[in-house]
Amino acid sequence: MTRDDGLAGPGPTQFLALAVPVALAAAVATVSLFLGSKVIVLTLGGLIGLIVCFVLSGNQRLFCLWGLALTGPIGMFKAFSVDAHMGGASAVTIDVSDLFLAPLLLFILRDAVRRRRPLRFSPVLAWWGAMILLGAADVALGPLRHLALLEVIRMTKCGLLFFVLTNELVRVRQFMHFFAAVAIGIAMQSAFALVQYTFKANLGLQFLGEPAVEATTSATQSVYLGTADIFRAGGLFSHPNLLAGYLALLLPICIAMIFSRVTPAVKAALGGVIALGLGALVITLSRSGWLSFATGFALLFATSLLHQKLRLRYRLARVLVIISILAAGGLASGDIIRRITSSDPGALKFRFEMIDTAWTMILDKPVLGMGLNSFVARFPAYAPRGGPEQVTAEYGTNWPVVHNSYLITWTEQGTVGFICLLGVYFTLLRAGLRTSRVMLDDIPYALSMGASCGIVAIMVDGIGSFFIDESAGMRVFWMVAALVVAVHDWTRVNQPAYAAAALARTPGRLAVGAGGASPAGLAT
Repeated sequence: MTRDDGLAGPGPTQFLALAVPVALAAAVATVSLFLGSKVIVLTLGGLIGLIVCFVLSGNQRLFCLWGLALTGPIGMFKAFSVDAHMGGASAVTIDVSDLFLAPLLLFILRDAVRRRRPLRFSPVLAWWGAMILLGAADVALGPLRHLALLEVIRMTKCGLLFFVLTNELVRVRQFMHFFAAVAIGIAMQSAFALVQYTFKANLGLQFLGEPAVEATTSATQSVYLGTADIFRAGGLFSHPNLLAGYLALLLPICIAMIFSRVTPAVKAALGGVIALGLGALVITLSRSGWLSFATGFALLFATSLLHQKLRLRYRLARVLVIISILAAGGLASGDIIRRITSSDPGALKFRFEMIDTAWTMILDKPVLGMGLNSFVARFPAYAPRGGPEQVTAEYGTNWPVVHNSYLITWTEQGTVGFICLLGVYFTLLRAGLRTSRVMLDDIPYALSMGASCGIVAIMVDGIGSFFIDESAGMRVFWMVAALVVAVHDWTRVNQPAYAAAALARTPGRLAVGAGGASPAGLAT
């Protein structure tokens, strides 16, 4: 019998059904070896390997959950209807993460049809859905319909990602599996960044999202006017600032898990991941990333010290984390100080000019904005040195976007869209705050606390960056948002059972029978 949490393997019938596409794919691949290009061969080979692993995993849902968590930050995709620009969707894409998202969605819908598990719809989706509807209006009525359509599709996919994860993550074991995949992703991204920095070279992994050579060169030379012997690493993100935002969002979760009941071996592994992540964060030379991580980290420690139970626990872990942070900061103090005191002032001047331009655009269309995904296209008409020719002469063919995610939304979707964006953030933080009031199990509690602090870090990062306006960054944000909501729902559902179990353990009370509510049976 298949278990409700998706932890059982396939039966003979399911295995046979899954073996058919494997055989067909193998036949196609055999023909392509003789007739197809290397790209076709590699693509088909990857698909075959994926299908075989899916079949042989013995737990298809868990396999897809791991795959989704690992590939969410990866920029591997097939693009259609391309209109390249910054700060918004540039194409309709089939991302590698979609290959895991689609089966999970089918599993969830199957459970709903069979009445095994009701579907959950978070209020967060109402705010995000309102932004999508505003974009749909731009598709129907606006002059830049194609650009709006590209962003509506991307936003809808991210909303679907959030929906799938909030409905799939319902047990502590699933939380831990998801977190393990996220931690491995941090280690992988950080390792790539450190290798890039050590050899001061790109690794030729642009198909996985690594910055193009030109982008790395531009990001590096714009820091100190090209006079310093430095290299800004971006890992498998398209820019060092985006890698910094990714680390600022996820590192607080790893640090929070140090303050939970995971085994010493797991804590040691987490220490290694945190060390790699901090090292990678430093070499991005992203001031917005540093500031946002510092904000999330400070909030995390303040929360742990103010909580009645956590204040008296894990004192050694707090000391070790603080020592590690100070050691990392001390080793990189030269780079940090130089980045703050000796950076090219032209970079800040450019950002302030773009902010002024964004405000001009907002005041021109304050209610509903210029149209979804249209900032770059509208920019030349409002630039200080206006006109497409002048903007191209100054910035090249890749026109810039304001480095502020709030202003991008406010400019494109007006005050209505800006309020909806704030609604997304504050609804997530409210869910995290409600979870913080009840500690049923310190593992999901730590995950929620770290994820909520990561959301705050991204809110700060959005003042000087547009992490959530790039595809990989948007996916990772919604993965973390889903974790906050999933833990909140788990706490709400399981609180009565934990209360009953605690009452049964109280001296002088009658114990519940063997069929009574058990927190272990519900929570894990």
